[in-house]
Amino acid sequence: MIVPFALHPEAVPSRYVDGYRAFEECGHGPVSAKQAMILFYDLGSPEASECQDSVISSAQLISRGSQELTQSYNCPHSDSLGGHSTRAALTIEQGSDKHAAAKMPAIAPSEPLTFAQAMELERVPSEDEIYLSRYPALSYDYAPGKPLSVQRSYGGHVYAQAIWAASQTIRDTGLRVHEANGYWTQAGHANRPFVFEIKTLSQTRSFVLRQVTARQPTTPSDVCPFPLSDASKSLGPVAFALTCSFKAPEEGPGYWIKLNREKYSDLLQKDPTMHPASEYVRGPNRAGTIKLADFPGIEVRTPDLTAYNEKNRGTEHRRMHIYRGVAPLIVDPNMIAAAHAFVSDRAGLSVLLHTFEAKTLGVSGSLNHKMVFHIDPEKLKLDEKGWFIQEMSSSRGAEGRAIIESRIWDPSGELVASTVQDAMFRSIKPKLS
Repeated sequence: MIVPFALHPEAVPSRYVDGYRAFEECGHGPVSAKQAMILFYDLGSPEASECQDSVISSAQLISRGSQELTQSYNCPHSDSLGGHSTRAALTIEQGSDKHAAAKMPAIAPSEPLTFAQAMELERVPSEDEIYLSRYPALSYDYAPGKPLSVQRSYGGHVYAQAIWAASQTIRDTGLRVHEANGYWTQAGHANRPFVFEIKTLSQTRSFVLRQVTARQPTTPSDVCPFPLSDASKSLGPVAFALTCSFKAPEEGPGYWIKLNREKYSDLLQKDPTMHPASEYVRGPNRAGTIKLADFPGIEVRTPDLTAYNEKNRGTEHRRMHIYRGVAPLIVDPNMIAAAHAFVSDRAGLSVLLHTFEAKTLGVSGSLNHKMVFHIDPEKLKLDEKGWFIQEMSSSRGAEGRAIIESRIWDPSGELVASTVQDAMFRSIKPKLS
């Protein structure tokens, strides 16, 4: 999952930072990481060209050829974008870039999706266990009546849906997911479905281990919900792989690390709804903020830990999310686990940005994400009464990779799940003028 980033303030011309914010505030965001880099850097910079979220390439943006297509927006902040009129324009060449002007599916009007709808799968007729996703793999409260404003899929959605796909093979067994380890190998597209294939790696009386691979058609879908016929299209390489382990619930003694409520006393005593709605990613200089609506069926908020983090930098930096369910409530235990997995991948990379203090960090992305459920997911029901707490930190970063850990406590204070994420990052060299 490639995300926008925070940059060293001295390396960013103020007009590009202000322009990016203005562009977003006028309702034209979120934009891709590459578009953000174009706004941050001079057009055509090597850093922009290296960005993997290539919805629009730098070469296309600076092209002045005869095949240009100009998208203009009425924007009162156009001067911040570097223009001198009331229209801020992005110029996009219709060139050979496979992501340029990507076709988006025709969307039928509907209400915003519930979490169950966002996870909806359709069995593909086959001797094998193959399922097709029905809706775009996005992180925000996606309403099919709205146009898709982003083209890259959200990794947490794919991760959660792969867990749910694996769960289809153990229905009516009483088994519950207790561990899921996912690997991103390709960037995903929001304008086409994922095709999940499930295989059995091992099966004993106590544990069942499934492997899930996710691929996508090489061409966009024409309609949404995605039709079953999309599964018969030519498929690209594996974009995501998951191993998922299931076991039967059992009772027994337990222990856990308690959340340090004294450390966060001021925040945790506050009405949870008074905390700001969660943002996708925010860097220390706040130049890389992209705001998205709530997840489908899940309300996520981000307590402001600025006061704590001002005294605790580097590996002591902490980030926190609190979240709860939104009606209709999720009932199936393995879908409950998928919902927690969906949230768990939301903002780990922002911890990386803060830990490095964004002085040399450029593009970052998830390599893999592992989640362990310490108790039966049926006990982790998401409703509107109680808030789960996720605390994130990073203990080590080196040689282009960093580890991001998190712990999740239920409303009663019991540690119920833990995650470990291996992330990659790329250093940038500020361009000298």
